[in-house]
Amino acid sequence: MKFNSTLSFLFTLFTLLSACLVVHAAPAPPASKLFRIENPEEGDVFLPSYDIYVHTETDDGANSYIFKKNPDVLVTIQTNIPKPDLNVDIITVPYRTLHGHGIFFKAKKEWFRPDKPNTRFRIRASFKVDGKHGYVDSSSFYLKLNEDN
Repeated sequence: MKFNSTLSFLFTLFTLLSACLVVHAAPAPPASKLFRIENPEEGDVFLPSYDIYVHTETDDGANSYIFKKNPDVLVTIQTNIPKPDLNVDIITVPYRTLHGHGIFFKAKKEWFRPDKPNTRFRIRASFKVDGKHGYVDSSSFYLKLNEDN
């Protein structure tokens, strides 16, 4: 009888350990939602910087981010304005958030078009990791002009 209970205990322990290993070894989902807007009314845009960037979203909506070293990141802005002046000074200070280091830049006042309030912007980040080039795009967002600034 003692042999059967020991065997049952070992089988249960093995099953639990196997389940933990399977969950731990599950591949991460593809990178998505790499951008978020911090203060759109003030024109502050936050661009996460990364070497290998993994974004996962749990069932309860929580986000998890993994950052490695920061490679050279080139930021461009795409918009539906014909031939806009989108030169921008990139501030590459290591700004710490809950999600790691990032890049901030200020939107220029010239970008705001009172005659076209529905102007959409899209951010593209080009990066180089281990000699390979790639880019990621944000979803479209709107900038609102804050007259106090």
